[in-house]
Amino acid sequence: MKNIANLILVTFTLFLFVTQSINAQNYGRQNDLRYKAGQVELQAGIGLVSTFVSMNAKTKTPPVNLMLNYRVKEFFSVGAYFGYSSTAYSGNAKDIHGNVVKEDEFKLRNEFYLTGLRVQGHYSQGQVDFYGGAMLGYNFSRIDTNITDVKNRPEGVLIEEGNLITYSGFIGLKYITPSKLGFYGEVGYGASIVSVGLTYRL
Repeated sequence: MKNIANLILVTFTLFLFVTQSINAQNYGRQNDLRYKAGQVELQAGIGLVSTFVSMNAKTKTPPVNLMLNYRVKEFFSVGAYFGYSSTAYSGNAKDIHGNVVKEDEFKLRNEFYLTGLRVQGHYSQGQVDFYGGAMLGYNFSRIDTNITDVKNRPEGVLIEEGNLITYSGFIGLKYITPSKLGFYGEVGYGASIVSVGLTYRL
């Protein structure tokens, strides 16, 4: 999955730079920069803070996300989200019996996936777009561990694979350039709590 995540980011970046070079000459007028109904945007980002930071998890593959948004109205859009991260529990800990469990005595890795549908409200001024919204999603984890007895897990750490319908909120800021290529930053629940990345107006 690490190779797949890297491939997604590299492919998306190459796509953006090639297409923005082709379209830059025809997209320099100020009116074209306005956010309006009918626009479609593709976003790809990398997470700065893992969703599992509170569990003393060590990042194995940085969180990545991919989003596709359609602006229904100037102030309202809908979209789809996909995120992935890979983390491993690190550090010595105590199991539920109070015994010290050393890091080299156990293996616990979590491959986390999240997909969902998002609705967003927007306040746009020129090339800048402030947005916030909500997501209804479905997440699932795949656990790789050598702990065979659930009672021997490190205290406070879950090792069960699970699927869960979830919902969350988020806020963000986006900036578009005359070449259709833009940048964004976002805070909210996803593959990462904080993410930054590139956006491209199709």
